[in-house]
Amino acid sequence: MKIINYMPIFLQNVREFEIISNLEDEELEKLKLQIDNILKEVIVNTSEDYGLRRYEKIYNIDVVNDDIDVRRFNIISKINNKAPFTYKWLDNKLKQLVGENNYKINIEYNNYKVIIRIVYLFGDIVKTLQKDLKELLPANLIIQINLFSNCNLHLGSIIHEKQHIKLEVVR
Repeated sequence: MKIINYMPIFLQNVREFEIISNLEDEELEKLKLQIDNILKEVIVNTSEDYGLRRYEKIYNIDVVNDDIDVRRFNIISKINNKAPFTYKWLDNKLKQLVGENNYKINIEYNNYKVIIRIVYLFGDIVKTLQKDLKELLPANLIIQINLFSNCNLHLGSIIHEKQHIKLEVVR
């Protein structure tokens, strides 16, 4: 956008107005970049710096990891925390956090146990997920989170199952 083009033709060739309009063009370009950046920082999935810090401050999240994806996960997890717990709620939460085919949920109703299997790539989120589930699930449930290195959950079977971490929350 050139401000000089909006001036009357007889003023466009005046040296002072050319200099002033060029300086205004630079400032307007900076302003446009800042507006675009603010729009990007408002959305958690596109935020990279200021927006993440702001959300972490709002939700009192301690920054443990510098990885942007982990920070985004922690924020989205806090935003989506709501009671009461249902299977559909847990399924939607995991679908949003790790992707549709990257987890499997088994509930042993007679043993009051929830077993969640997550693809190994999402290992950094286990502690956050465990903490959130401990706060939201009923106190009589045992939560077990397993990580697998090579899963094919889409077909309903696990190939080359290699258990990496097994966490249980016992209250």
